[in-house]
Amino acid sequence: NTPIVTKYLSANEKDWGLTVDTGKLKFAYETVGAGVDFEVNAPSMGGVVELDKWYHGAFVLDRKDVKVYLDGTEVAAATIPTETPNTDVNVAIGAVVYRNNYYQGLIDEVAVINAVLSQEDISAIMNDGLQQALSVSRAGKLTVTWGSIKEKD
Repeated sequence: NTPIVTKYLSANEKDWGLTVDTGKLKFAYETVGAGVDFEVNAPSMGGVVELDKWYHGAFVLDRKDVKVYLDGTEVAAATIPTETPNTDVNVAIGAVVYRNNYYQGLIDEVAVINAVLSQEDISAIMNDGLQQALSVSRAGKLTVTWGSIKEKD
């Protein structure tokens, strides 16, 4: 099980993780004492990752609904039995520290976003990068409009 981004402190304190397990992208979460994994391995949906190739992996968690994306395409969706735990565990990039399990490779542009993103949002981030996809335009904002009006006086 190769970690990409996880929120695991110990075997008993886990929130969620995006990992690669036997060549398949996987979202996993665990509540104390009862682990539940959701794997992206349905042959018709894709989700298989190969060595020495760049991929864009993402998941969106909306309370109990989770969607997993690989290269902008939804490859798994499920409703999990309970909401994921919300602990104070730090997010780790490329590691499950308590297991000494570390990603061997390169990871670029990791973000944890406190919003439910659409497939279009995921694709925009994949195609344009985080900075461009998440930028906020000043055009049409009250302060900019007011500043333009004041300049005309």
